[in-house]
Amino acid sequence: MVATSSLAILGVIMPFQSWFDHHDRRWLRIAFFIALASSSAIIIIHTSLVRGVFQTFGWLTPVFKSLGCYVAGVIIYGNQFPEKFWPGRFDRLGHSHQFWHLFVCGGIWYHYQAALQFASFREEFAQCSA
Repeated sequence: MVATSSLAILGVIMPFQSWFDHHDRRWLRIAFFIALASSSAIIIIHTSLVRGVFQTFGWLTPVFKSLGCYVAGVIIYGNQFPEKFWPGRFDRLGHSHQFWHLFVCGGIWYHYQAALQFASFREEFAQCSA
């Protein structure tokens, strides 16, 4: 949780750094945000060992819509679709970065919905087994 929180704080600070926001560092931005999203893997692995794989992934099902939005956004942004195929046509509207933001908003919405569901099921699943 400390690693994820640290990456999240860096994710708020780094986009405002000129070296990070430079066009040549697009690969670094994509890699950074994929690392941030992947940092939850440690928690998922631990929970799978404690609670079992099927129970863990059954409990995490509401998050999959959120992850789908984030992944779709990264794929579109990373491939620079549609502006790569029609240069100059999407400079103001329909740029991959704009689509990425829409997918992030969708991911946030689904993540919020999942958090509400997690809160309602916390008594059943997330109790400390110690």
